[in-house]
Amino acid sequence: MTRKFDLPSAFFLGLCFLPLIGVFSPRSISFMPALLGIAATFWFIYKDKQKFSPSRDYMIWVGVIGLLWLASCVWSVDPWGSFEKVYQSFPVLIFSLFLFTLSLSLPVEPMKRYFWVFPAALSLGSILIALELFFDLPAYRFARGLAADGEISTAVMNRGIIILVFSLFAGVYFLKAWDGPRKYKILLSVILGAGYLAMLMLTQSQSAQLALILGFFFFLFFPYRVRPAYSVLVVVITVLLLTAPWIALYLWNEFGLNNIENEWLRNAYASNRIEIWGFVSSRALENPLYGHGIEATKLIGPFDHVPVYVEKSSILHPHNFALQLWIEFGVLGALLGAALFSHILTWLRGLDGVYAPRVAMATFMAVLGVSAVGYGLWQSWWLGLLVYLLCLCGLVARCEQNSCKKVPPAL
Repeated sequence: MTRKFDLPSAFFLGLCFLPLIGVFSPRSISFMPALLGIAATFWFIYKDKQKFSPSRDYMIWVGVIGLLWLASCVWSVDPWGSFEKVYQSFPVLIFSLFLFTLSLSLPVEPMKRYFWVFPAALSLGSILIALELFFDLPAYRFARGLAADGEISTAVMNRGIIILVFSLFAGVYFLKAWDGPRKYKILLSVILGAGYLAMLMLTQSQSAQLALILGFFFFLFFPYRVRPAYSVLVVVITVLLLTAPWIALYLWNEFGLNNIENEWLRNAYASNRIEIWGFVSSRALENPLYGHGIEATKLIGPFDHVPVYVEKSSILHPHNFALQLWIEFGVLGALLGAALFSHILTWLRGLDGVYAPRVAMATFMAVLGVSAVGYGLWQSWWLGLLVYLLCLCGLVARCEQNSCKKVPPAL
């Protein structure tokens, strides 16, 4: 008898292929997860005749973030420039509501027979990127009509690599939880590991390497059963967030003009980052209460000194989430960021099971690590990716707790 193809199965398969789509078109992650959520919601309401109840917590946090963005346009150094960023990025958060809500409400039992697809998609994505890097980006050149002998930095693959690394921790769970033949699980594990190893050995993305190391460190060694450990982590993150400008200024004053000898740090543009952090911190502390408005780093003007390591006189974003909150929203933004992190870790502390808290913590710390050295917070593809990862972690928690016959806590 043929099995009926149901919405939970289709929804999960859609989630599986999003990282693979991100390999070829990372910027599409700004809207593809939202489109999946909207399409699934139409199925949920009109075909399955179910009532859609939006996540209240998600709407509250998105509302608070949106209000802060809009309010910052009032005091921004360039109000219209800030407002342009708001109407470009805010729809990503609004329309991702559907994906987030369904990930916490659809039945998980029908999804389980397709658990193998997620690590298989990650394996395929990592192998494709490894081949691209090894053969000097032939598919990338062909798709964009570039000369085969032209010089191109392999950094063009970094976003796709980041997407795959962040998704790996959930992939490990789905592979472990898949109720398939043991020999196939072992084979898929070997392919997955080999693909990621080759990709990370060939990549120039030190952020991806950092994310993997940091994520698996917390996956393996964080004391999940020690409840006070979560509170300690909240305090540490909060203190670092609230003192970030002074830490950055110290780093620039003490190490900024010294040559960094470590090759891995040099390849990661550590000196470049420290110079940017020092500049952003000095400007943030000019208005420490409420900052200079969203997108302030790009709008606030050139460096106040002749750049030493940075090639351009102005920068797009601070390459650090804490400093971005400070320069855009001052201590108000830093406190809101600390409150959001506290909320996430409180939810994480309430998770039961062996793997759910590990997957969520590993993903959270990997994202936090990359956010501290890499991408701008409000880039559309980054926002779409963060919501997607949050959905994955929520789904993993529900899958494991469904097996334990327990109801997961609300996000």
